[in-house]
Amino acid sequence: MNGNQYLEVPMPGTTTPNPYFDGPLPVGINGKNILIIFQDVTRFTNSYIVENSQLQKALNFFDADTFNSETVRVMFRVCDEDRNHGIDFSEFLSLWRRLLHFQKIFYNLDSSGLGGLSFDRYYEGLQEMGFSLSRSFFEYYFWKHIPGNIIQQHSRSYTAPVMSFDSFVQSCLNLQRMTLIFKSLDSSMTGRISMPYNQFLEGISSLI
Repeated sequence: MNGNQYLEVPMPGTTTPNPYFDGPLPVGINGKNILIIFQDVTRFTNSYIVENSQLQKALNFFDADTFNSETVRVMFRVCDEDRNHGIDFSEFLSLWRRLLHFQKIFYNLDSSGLGGLSFDRYYEGLQEMGFSLSRSFFEYYFWKHIPGNIIQQHSRSYTAPVMSFDSFVQSCLNLQRMTLIFKSLDSSMTGRISMPYNQFLEGISSLI
């Protein structure tokens, strides 16, 4: 593939600055390479990612051993911003930026180099990201994303679960999706909503 044909990489535009989507890519991250990855997995689907398996293949270049099928499914739904059942390059690049953001947070929190986060570190991280919810909720939410993704932290007296990067990404994306749905219904910005049952079901169904 001739690299000279990828001289310009379109960046997704938004009306307000967003740390996930705007500004230059981090040092060492080449937008042209991301475009080549995208074009490789979409060469038979009219420049759209239309299957989870395509997204999984593309994300192998981000981290070959990280993302399980459920996390990829969540990422596809988050990435398909216009709900046309396909991911274009702008949406894919937005996801890549978001993953870089999560990766930076995760490894800053994982100061011991364990490869996972204890509940206390996870709780600290989500608070730093702006989620001001109760500790009891975060504890429930932490355990909800642990099954199947446990890295064991051994000591003399106990074994404590820690959260992998894969589970961290999945939990953050789900929490962001739920928050966006709530905010769309909380028109008065009071932190409380009242709605008909069918409207509640519409909001929940978008998370399934």
